[in-house]
Amino acid sequence: MPSSWFTITAAAENAPAEVAIRGYIGEWGVNDRDFIAQVEALGDVKELTVRINSRGGEVDHALAIFNFLRAHPARVTVRVDGVAMSSGSIIAMAGDEIIMPANTVMMIHNPWNYAAGTAKDLRKAADDLEAFEAALLETYVARTGKSADDIKALLDEDTYMTAAEAHEHGFCDTVEPVGKKTAAAQAFACALGIPAAVLAKIQQIESSADKGGDPVSGDPAADTGNDASDQLGEPAPADTLATQINAIAVAHGLGEHVAAWLLDDQIATADQARAAIAQAREIRDLCALAKQPALAAGLIRARASIAEARKQVCDALAEADEATHTSNHIPGNTGNPAAPTGAAVWNKIFPTRQTKE
Repeated sequence: MPSSWFTITAAAENAPAEVAIRGYIGEWGVNDRDFIAQVEALGDVKELTVRINSRGGEVDHALAIFNFLRAHPARVTVRVDGVAMSSGSIIAMAGDEIIMPANTVMMIHNPWNYAAGTAKDLRKAADDLEAFEAALLETYVARTGKSADDIKALLDEDTYMTAAEAHEHGFCDTVEPVGKKTAAAQAFACALGIPAAVLAKIQQIESSADKGGDPVSGDPAADTGNDASDQLGEPAPADTLATQINAIAVAHGLGEHVAAWLLDDQIATADQARAAIAQAREIRDLCALAKQPALAAGLIRARASIAEARKQVCDALAEADEATHTSNHIPGNTGNPAAPTGAAVWNKIFPTRQTKE
């Protein structure tokens, strides 16, 4: 695990300690074994602050870290530094106190998995996902006091919450007002793919806080005096469409593919470009998770749909399996990436739905 994905600051005896979780949660990033071992190595700490900026990852690692922190004798304070999405939100629920600055975001949604095999295998995969969903419901219900039905409705909708909305729903205890030094944090959040509508709400809250308004609820009547795009890491409307498309592509880490959208005569607005680039980002991450990253560039240039991308990824996995296996069934637990046995379950990092802005 790259050590830079989480850091631990040791403290003087009986003084507060701090751990920061950055990036992917799971085998490729912040895994439960290393996290727990290094926190235990701190010894007897009375107060532990956990800072989170993560888009999520694998559910089993998140649940293990959550339960470890809940059982830890220290008072645990969770601070969301940027986003606590998917599995990142599970870990956040471990705090005795959960603090979100007014310009941060939390997102929850249902777990998902890749599955392959017989009809029996696929039915079992669905049952397995429902078991993980039940685990998420238990976690969120216990923290928020909401009913299981209410939480299920939020999970089904891939719910993004501003800090104020998270507070309203019981997902955090304290919303901290922010000052004017927030443009960089908002630009970073935009690069993570958070819907512009959510970020616009954040800016409204910040504007209200700067003018002495309520940082939790915001002031709906507040006039920010600036277009939201000026503060959210995207270009102002006065820029040409080509400039806007390029800026959005770069913000999403897809600048090398910008020609695919610049030359598409079906893209006439920045919103259309944003939707197309979000789809390309999902295709890129689908290929990466399926260990077929070489497919991504061609699919993005061809402006393939998500369904087309999934088919090509499945075909590539099938060809790889055919090249290495001669039997007519998938052997159990052989390391085959398509095998349903032992597969990770993700609290998905990127939603499959396109958010209307």
